[in-house]
Amino acid sequence: MRVTSPVGKLGVALASLVVSILAGAGVGLGIGPHQLAGPVALTVWAIAVVLMTRVFRGPSEELAPRRAWWRATERSGIGVLLAVTFGASAFGALLTSDYATWVRIYAFSVNVALAIWYALSSWMLSRRSAGDHAADTPRLVSH
Repeated sequence: MRVTSPVGKLGVALASLVVSILAGAGVGLGIGPHQLAGPVALTVWAIAVVLMTRVFRGPSEELAPRRAWWRATERSGIGVLLAVTFGASAFGALLTSDYATWVRIYAFSVNVALAIWYALSSWMLSRRSAGDHAADTPRLVSH
């Protein structure tokens, strides 16, 4: 399954958000410990974000092949925007006092991981657009 239309992408994203909120609310309403509501909602949302990057395709992308593991978006610009958004969410999680420390650290960690992934994707896509196709697979360089 590939989602290519902007309206379809918005619909999937909104449905994923609703499912994550309902999952957290279900835990918060007594299915599980109340303090797990936020982490459950965040976990469901993070999984949905990763799955969306696997099925969303932009106009310049082929539908059939899988994306490289590092590729999260069609173009680097939206990846930078999402990296900044998740990075801001990470720091916002640390600044709130409404949750237990472990919940804030968990939220920070999940958001930082997503921010780093989107930043890596954008960096790799910008290298590819500059003509460096050897950049298709990130490697550690040792001297």
